[in-house]
Amino acid sequence: MHREEIKWAPFAAVIDGHDVKREIDEQKSRMAKPILSDEQLWNLEKMIMESFHEQSLIAITYYNNYHLHEIQGTILKVDAATKMITFSSGAKIYFFDIVNISKKSIEI
Repeated sequence: MHREEIKWAPFAAVIDGHDVKREIDEQKSRMAKPILSDEQLWNLEKMIMESFHEQSLIAITYYNNYHLHEIQGTILKVDAATKMITFSSGAKIYFFDIVNISKKSIEI
């Protein structure tokens, strides 16, 4: 057994002990949503529109369920009414969840 397994062994004796440990680890990894300035939001919106019109490959980091996630692809649709972005893969994210955008080069 590894040290980490020994440390949490008493929890395994409890019903759903592994679930308790997993929940504790989940709560420890949670983070607050980053706050962006008006200038950062304007730059994100500008990059989204540029990427949409150029159909360029981008990587978007977004906040969801207390964690940061990343999605890569090309933007298929920008819905201004709902502030939702649809990727060519079918994935959808809301503009207000985005915290960072970077352009990606296509690797050959």
